[in-house]
Amino acid sequence: MSLPSIPLLRAGGFLRQIPVAAIRVARHNPRTDAEARIGGLAASLSAGLVQFPTVVAVGDDEYELIDGERRWRGAQAAGLDTLLCLVREAGTPSATLFTQLLANLHRQDLGPLDESAALKVAWLVLNAQAMHLGDQADTLLGNAAQLRDALEPLRTLLEGAGWSWREPPVSQAVFIERLGLAMSAAVLKKKLQVLGATEAIQETARQHSLTAAAIRALMTLEPEHQATLLAVIETDPPLAKAVRSIVQGVKQKGRSIEEAISIVQGRDTPDDPWPPAAGGAGLPAATARVTADRGEEGDAVETPPARPAISDDAAMDAVLPLIELAQDLQGNVTRLRCLAAALDELPAPWGDYASEAMRLITTTIQPYTS
Repeated sequence: MSLPSIPLLRAGGFLRQIPVAAIRVARHNPRTDAEARIGGLAASLSAGLVQFPTVVAVGDDEYELIDGERRWRGAQAAGLDTLLCLVREAGTPSATLFTQLLANLHRQDLGPLDESAALKVAWLVLNAQAMHLGDQADTLLGNAAQLRDALEPLRTLLEGAGWSWREPPVSQAVFIERLGLAMSAAVLKKKLQVLGATEAIQETARQHSLTAAAIRALMTLEPEHQATLLAVIETDPPLAKAVRSIVQGVKQKGRSIEEAISIVQGRDTPDDPWPPAAGGAGLPAATARVTADRGEEGDAVETPPARPAISDDAAMDAVLPLIELAQDLQGNVTRLRCLAAALDELPAPWGDYASEAMRLITTTIQPYTS
């Protein structure tokens, strides 16, 4: 069976000043967090100041965003009346999907739920096209209110035609290769696992920016333990960064969910002061409890024991995100060089925003480069 080519919007287009109010967000944009990220306008604009948002005409003086939603929202926040955009010819829903997907994934800053849904839909669409079901898949995409709403209809379409996820015409490894993504099939599998999270976990993940690893960890807890931890995160949001430490306390140390939460919050001392290395979020509090326990002469009365051996699973969970981060950083540094070269040419107020963004970047990475 010959594999279909990746459907994309036709290259080219033309630049046009478009009223900001005449632009609307595409329903199926893989990104759902663009509005929330506008809180810091300078940081938002630093992700693409010299690029033009891409739009397609969907009516008289009406345009739909294909790429560049944060730049459009940044223009709104800055009070601009018009925005210079690249206007491209409209295409099929699947061509729009893959164009948006590639634009977002190659920036590597999608949230884990958005990324997983976009990857899964795109993989199913490519399988549908390989089975000569591309038109039906486009219809399902067009009817879906949001991208993730197309998942179940696409699966039903494929399975009704004899498709099997164990032996698909387009494997996940081939899918990755066709998209040119810097990830392995194992990494993709991990990314897609978060789609199995409950609605409650997904809602908390979106509100508190849980990582994919944290979502997967939450999914291993019993339902009642999930509910307990989610409720505590709502009242104590910083705990969202300690989800994996809490789960490891329950799953690997045999603690109750309440004990694991209490230890990470610093309200209790664990039997062993060193939490599992892959979590790490509870380390400062635990270490503080040990070092604070001193004798009359001020000398520490106990020394933390050596860290326990790390299991292969824990090591893989720790290393895979590091590899992905290294790949992201390499691409972002190249992108940063291109952006920095154009800073002197930016008119007000964009030059000030760019300078502030560069200051934030420098302040953030300086401790790791000195």
